[in-house]
Amino acid sequence: MTRRAKVILILAVGLATGSGGCSAPVSPSSPPPASPAMTNLAITGLPEPLLFDVPSSVQAGRSYTVGAIASFDDGSTAAVKASSVTWSTTDPTVASFSGNTLQAFREGAIRIVVADGGFTASRDLTVRPSGAIVREDRNERITSCGRRVCPYPYCPATGPYWLFPVYEGGTIELVSVKNPGWGSPSNYVTQLSPKGEYARSWLLLPANPQFKTASVPGGFMYVFTMNADLSVCGDVAAVWTHPN
Repeated sequence: MTRRAKVILILAVGLATGSGGCSAPVSPSSPPPASPAMTNLAITGLPEPLLFDVPSSVQAGRSYTVGAIASFDDGSTAAVKASSVTWSTTDPTVASFSGNTLQAFREGAIRIVVADGGFTASRDLTVRPSGAIVREDRNERITSCGRRVCPYPYCPATGPYWLFPVYEGGTIELVSVKNPGWGSPSNYVTQLSPKGEYARSWLLLPANPQFKTASVPGGFMYVFTMNADLSVCGDVAAVWTHPN
């Protein structure tokens, strides 16, 4: 084999094996993907509000475990570790935190706050009494006998409009009532939906044992109203008890 043929053979082998004296280019490694950035923080674990425009409520003497959920710029969400956030209340004499456990002490209104780095979230909260039964004693002078303006979609024509919450199911009992409406005066407790719409009503008549009480579910706002053949006007009053 001539010298020229040997050189050609060596070059051909080198090219075939990739060892022709030049290294193949190496692609640079891709940087690791960036971690999603937090965009929002929200509080979880509190009881749902009974109406869309009232705060959640907890009961004095009880404790509640709460949490926080973070939202990120990639659309994902994740629960935040309890050890990485700080919880506080605006009035520690009403309720305070131990870690992420809220302890309610006495009746009142507060705001709870959770902080994680530069993000915070807050919720208004009421603390209701510790007793199992609540006694309502309401009175009012109704001077307008026409259609009233109601705060919610359910809106009877006349009479009082006394809202009260029932958190635990049980019995509502009418103790006494002053309904000055003429012709078949009647009294009702009506369960409202979270949007303030009519859900269900119970007739209450103090002189009739069959209608003196009503068994109602908990977790709803109720409204006490009066009705009669003619508009309910003048001084009205009622006393009733209900579950807390």
